[in-house]
Amino acid sequence: MGRPHLVRASTHAPRRQQGLTFCAVAFSGTALIVGGIYLAIFLVIRNRFRKIYAPRSYLVPPGKRTDPLPTGFLSWIPAIIKADARQIIHKNGLDAYVFMRFLWLMIELFFPV
Repeated sequence: MGRPHLVRASTHAPRRQQGLTFCAVAFSGTALIVGGIYLAIFLVIRNRFRKIYAPRSYLVPPGKRTDPLPTGFLSWIPAIIKADARQIIHKNGLDAYVFMRFLWLMIELFFPV
């Protein structure tokens, strides 16, 4: 009687694997859709709310101002990638530099080239 039970238990393993695969695909798809929506919202409102997204480009004294990022839809990304580390530290502080390094590390870990 023990052998049929073992055979039955092994036939359920592919079903369990299919369920896990479906959950992983559903979760990934949902995360990509939500992430895409948030990115689209950010891209649309970034230039309209300069006080929130670029205050150091015009609200601080002229000696502490940073250069404003390009206003194009995605043209700000290469400007951030090519930003000089010393300029970030001098104009925005060490916290901003460490945050940028952290983001760059996350990009390198999750999107290896």
